[in-house]
Order: sequence, then C-alpha cells, then structure tokens
Amino acid sequence: MRLDPFSHMLQNALPAGFPEIALASLANLTGARKADALYSSLAQRQAETSIPNGLLSHLGVTYGVAEPELAQVPKTGAAVILVNHPHGILDAALLASLLLEFRSDVRFLANPLLSGLEGVGNLMIPIDPFGKSSDRHANSACLRMALAFLQAGGLLVIFPAGEVSHFDWKTRAVCDPPWQPSVARLLRLAARKTKDLQVLPAFVFGRNSASFQCAGFIHPRLRTVLLLRELLAKRGGQLKVRIGRKTPVAGVLAERTDVQAIEYLRWRCDLLGKMAAFKPKTRWPLPRRKVQQQETTGPQPVARMAAEIDSLHFLAEAGDLRAYVAGSGQIPSVMAEIARLREVTFRAAGEGTGQSEDRDEFDAHYQHLFVWNQLKGEVVGAYRVRSTEAGVPGLYTATLFRYGETFLERLGPALELGRSFIRQEYQRDFAPLLLLWKGIGKLVSRNPQYRTLFGPVSISSDYQSASRQIMAGFLKRIAWFDDLALLVASRQPFVPRLQSLAFDVDELSAAISDIEAKPAGIPVLLRQYLKLGGKLLGFNVDAQFSNVVDGLIVVDLVKAEKKLLERYLGKAEAEAFLRFHREH
Repeated sequence: MRLDPFSHMLQNALPAGFPEIALASLANLTGARKADALYSSLAQRQAETSIPNGLLSHLGVTYGVAEPELAQVPKTGAAVILVNHPHGILDAALLASLLLEFRSDVRFLANPLLSGLEGVGNLMIPIDPFGKSSDRHANSACLRMALAFLQAGGLLVIFPAGEVSHFDWKTRAVCDPPWQPSVARLLRLAARKTKDLQVLPAFVFGRNSASFQCAGFIHPRLRTVLLLRELLAKRGGQLKVRIGRKTPVAGVLAERTDVQAIEYLRWRCDLLGKMAAFKPKTRWPLPRRKVQQQETTGPQPVARMAAEIDSLHFLAEAGDLRAYVAGSGQIPSVMAEIARLREVTFRAAGEGTGQSEDRDEFDAHYQHLFVWNQLKGEVVGAYRVRSTEAGVPGLYTATLFRYGETFLERLGPALELGRSFIRQEYQRDFAPLLLLWKGIGKLVSRNPQYRTLFGPVSISSDYQSASRQIMAGFLKRIAWFDDLALLVASRQPFVPRLQSLAFDVDELSAAISDIEAKPAGIPVLLRQYLKLGGKLLGFNVDAQFSNVVDGLIVVDLVKAEKKLLERYLGKAEAEAFLRFHREH
C-alpha cells in the first residue's frame, strides 16, 4: 500500500518535468499531504468501518435522501445510476455509503488512479469510458468487466461527465461539462446482454468553492490539483441527494442516438436539481392570486335534482351511472349542484374562482353534459358544451385567447368543451370520465358535422413551476398546430423556459414525478386529448382562476385512432361519422 497515494496522483496530474523541489510545497498547498495522512488513518481502521463511511465521519459530513426516493433503487438486479459530479471524491463516498447499506454488489466506474487504493479499489472498475485512456487494451478488458458485472446483476454508478462540475461560460452557472455519448454506448452494449437492465438518474446538490472555479479559468489542470483541498474544506457539510425513477434502458435507447440518449438522461438528472431552484409549492413565475375564499354553498336537495333529471333522456349508461345533457334552464337545481362541485373540485386541485360556487355568464348559454349516480342520487362529473355557431363573443375560450371569425372558419363546425370535472370521490375510477366521453360521442354521432373539439385544458398551479414549464415545452415540441396557432394570441401568455427532451407522454410523466414531492404525471384530461391526437395552439395564464395555465387544444376526430372513436361513439356510429366526412 502506498503511503502517499494522493501526492503521487498530484505528481501524475502535473506536467512532465515539474520541479521536485516545488512538488512538496504544492502537496501541502493542495491538501495532498493531509489527504495522504487521512487515507492512512482510515485504511488502518477498515476493520471498524469502511473507508467511505470513515471519510464522511472524519469530515463530519452528513447527507439526506427521501425514503420514497431511496426505495426506488432496486435492491437486487442489474441497474445503472447516472449522477452529476459536483464535488469530486466526496460524491463517490456519499453514494457508496448510501447504497452499500442495502446491497453489497455496488461498483463505480472510476479513474484508474483511484482503483489502486486499498479498501477502495474493490468498489471500483478502473475504466475510462470517455476515450482518454492511452492503454486501449486495458480499457477494453475493464469494459468487459463492467458488462460482466451488470450481466451478473450488479449496481453500477457512473459519473458521465468524467470530471467535476465547474463554471460554464455558456450557461453562466456551475454545472457538469457535457456528458459523454460513450456512456450511452456502454448502456447499449449492456442492454444486449442484460435482461431488464434499469437506469436511474441521481442528483447531488452542491458545488466547489469560488477559488476552485477561478482556478479553472487559468488552466483546467490547476482546478484538478485543488480537488483534495476542496474535499477537506467540506467539513461539517450537509449534502442532499435526489434519486429519480428507474427506467428500462432499452426504452431510453430504442429511438435515440447515443448523443440523444445521453442528453435525455442528463436532462432527467438536471430536473432533479430543479427542486433547489423551484422550492416546494413555489408559484414562480405564477404566484397564486391572493383572494379571500368564500365558503362553498351546500348540496342541492336530491329529490329536486332527481325530479329534473326524470324529464331527460340519458345519452349513455354504465352500471348506476347515466350521462345526460341539458340547458341550464331545464335543470336549475342540477346546475347549482354542478356549479358547487366545480368549485369544490377545482379548489382541491389548486384551481377555482374563490367564490362560493363556480358559475359565470356563459353557463346560461351552454349545454351541460353531466353524469348522475342513480343509486346515490348525486352528480358525479360534468362538461359544458357549445358549438362555434355562437360566434366569437359567445365562446368562453375567447376570454382567454384572442381569435377572430377567420379562426372559426378555419376550424370548421366545432364544439367547444370546458369546465370539466370529476367529483373527488370518483377520481380513482376511470368509468365516470369514460361515460362523459361516451356522452360527447353521442352528441357527435347525432351531429356528425362537428368533426372538431376544442377548448382549454388546465395545468394546475399545484404543480411545481418546473413541471408546468416542461409540460408546456413538451407540448410545444410534440403537439403544436403551427399553422392554426398563427391565428391565436394568448391574453396573458405563458412562455416555457425549460426544455423538454421526453419522447412521449410516459417519459414526460416520469420526469414530472421526479420533480413533484408526490407522484404525479400529466393531467388526466390532457393525456386523454393527446390520445385522440390533440394539438395545442397556445398557453394562457388565467388570473381569475388561481393562475392555472390553460392550453388551447384542438382535436380533429376524423384523424383520431379508429378504435378510440368506436370506444366513444360506438362501432356503427363511428363508421357512420367517418363515412359522413368522406362524402362531404
């Protein structure tokens, strides 16, 4: 065992021919001498504690990670954790201490210089996956070792940047340098040999000192020689770690190049760090409108509502649930109950008007599609609907977005949908929403000229600001109606500042769940519209509705998947609807 491993590493990091007389002074200045003494002490105490735990204990460094996030790390089976590298050796020590608590088969891809350290080398696979090694034969052997380790079901930790985070002039921030695509190639090779290989992003919060960053402006090598001093300066520190959701490697790589795959995984890692900038329950840049919320009205008498409903013909039914449609004048008590439940339900989701009930001047002129539970005698959910024949002034969406008759002409005969809700007690059951959509299907099959549905779909302010931004960014990249959007202007625009690299809704939902304090994907209704091929035209902040972000979405039913049309309209009705539009 070398007694001066860090001084030796320092010597290797310096240019050839560096004066010996200056090396001793530099070893003191950079902390290499102290690191050598510390390592020697820890190595002698290996019987008592592991070197990673001993290092953290000696420095008095503590760390925190949420139990639900830690539970996401597989206790058995092949997995790869990709993590940023803000500090240096401390990051590996922290993760080793954390992961070795519940599984022993943990290894780190590491610089070969570290792999020779007694008590540490057994945790490392000394490989340079970034193409910097001069010994290609040795590197290939170590690559095979890493693949064999994963094939045997191990947990491999990789720092894909290959070096410590530092100040970047482009982003004006301290961050990892670009992650290396060769890591994606390694994952691709591993996925071919390893069944059900999982990959997890992780994020360690923190950064090295300003002097460390400034040293890099002079020369990157100067920054490297200061790493040991930075390690010793972390005494008494408290670190926070976040762990994201596991994802099958095959899914990440399927439709991406190596560059795209590593950029996506870097994006997932960086999103975990947004919790620092976007604190829990933050509303930035959309502060919640401070209003004195009124007490909501009480429920309507069941007998009175039932009497109004008895005069109606139902559109569709499922078990005890029936879907009806009527104007507000036909169902005054049911309408009052819908207005009450809208406010109660929207408030629970971080939305709502703050009034005693959610009712406006548009209710009187719209048809109201609602689901009624016959057994319990209660309203379960509702939509309001109006055709574009009402013209711009008669449509609710015109209060959120500016558009004219030219837009409506381009849209063609259409139905505006809005103010949808499902009562809280029924939100775990998909049947009420399905029945509402079957009700919409009945309206469309009876009036086949309406091939287009449009309306606002809300992103609640209960989401973190980062989540709202990546949702909007995803929709603008994946589901944007460029041509028609030119005819629409948001009255209070919402402009996403964060990019989204998700390929599909499931990847987006996983990223959002990483950001949120509790599991949460994209809004159910938004997911429903996207399944039908919905396209977005703009985003607006509704200051009168708790600053929710409304996306104006358009669905062309003729272009929707036929199976979905048959599900909502019925098989014969869907065929008749499509035939109508083929003939017209």
